[in-house]
Amino acid sequence: MANKVLEICDAIELTREVTMEIVRPLAITIDPDGSSVHVKSIRDLEQIPGTLKFEERDGDVYTHNASKTICGVRFFCLLTRDEYEAVRLQEAS
Repeated sequence: MANKVLEICDAIELTREVTMEIVRPLAITIDPDGSSVHVKSIRDLEQIPGTLKFEERDGDVYTHNASKTICGVRFFCLLTRDEYEAVRLQEAS
C-alpha cells in the first residue's frame, strides 16, 4: 500500500509541474466526477486546444466562466462581466 501512495504522490507532483509549464493553475482537482484545472485567466485557456465555452454563474464579481475540455479534463477560469464582454467582442471581430 505504501508503494501505491508514493506512486500517487509522484504522479500528482509530475502533473503539477507539467501543468505549470503550459498554464498558470490556481487549483488542480481530482474527484470521482472527473478532473479539472482552474486557471488564472482566459489567456491560459488559449494554450489549450478545443472549443471555448461560456457559462453564466451566480456571483457578484465573477459572473461567467470560460472553459475547454480535453481528454475528459476541464480547464476553466472565472470572468467578470467586463472580461466576458471583452472576450465575446474580440471573438466577434
